[in-house]
Amino acid sequence: MVPKNAWRALAEQGRRIDHRRGSFIYRQGELSSSVFLLEDGTVKVLQVAEGGAALTLTLRGPGEMLGEMGVILDRPRSATLQAVNHCTGHVLSARVFLAGLDRLGLVTTVYRLAVDRMHHVEQRRMELLSLPPAARVARVILHLAAEVGHPGEGGTLVELGMPREELAAMAAVGRSTAVPALRRLQVQGVLDLARTRLVVKDVEALAAAALAGEGDVRGM
Repeated sequence: MVPKNAWRALAEQGRRIDHRRGSFIYRQGELSSSVFLLEDGTVKVLQVAEGGAALTLTLRGPGEMLGEMGVILDRPRSATLQAVNHCTGHVLSARVFLAGLDRLGLVTTVYRLAVDRMHHVEQRRMELLSLPPAARVARVILHLAAEVGHPGEGGTLVELGMPREELAAMAAVGRSTAVPALRRLQVQGVLDLARTRLVVKDVEALAAAALAGEGDVRGM
């Protein structure tokens, strides 16, 4: 939604910064004093409940604008952002970011982008609740592959940056449900699994599993 030349013009107004794996870019509840334009790497978006439990909402990849909603609305951070791997990008102060949006005529576009993103998160939550557990797991993986996957050996590599317990929570299922579902997809040759990463070897079969969730996806 933001043209490449406009993205570059914004980035040039910021300060280049690196975040090492596992570091926190923003924390929920903090003052929204800047925006991060992600150029390389993967970021995990988490929401922390009052009791301290964290739920991973999604992953974001290169080309994403992060933290813009809090700046636009002048509200505290609504989520925590953590680097899944080494991330690089440009950080812009709230004042510089808002002035850049105004200069480039992007205020409405970026606001719509932020609202659409929130809408999609809620829509995915509702979709998951309507699916059987195994389909929820497949649907989440399919989404993450589309969001942050990139070509790797044997298929689409997804750097999860999370153990399987977190992946299960994203799919709104327990670990005891997620692990057999993941193992079944691996046995069927749909996925290759490691602790914090996976490779989607057969996107069509994964999409079928996301719709059906039960039985041998190759037979559908």
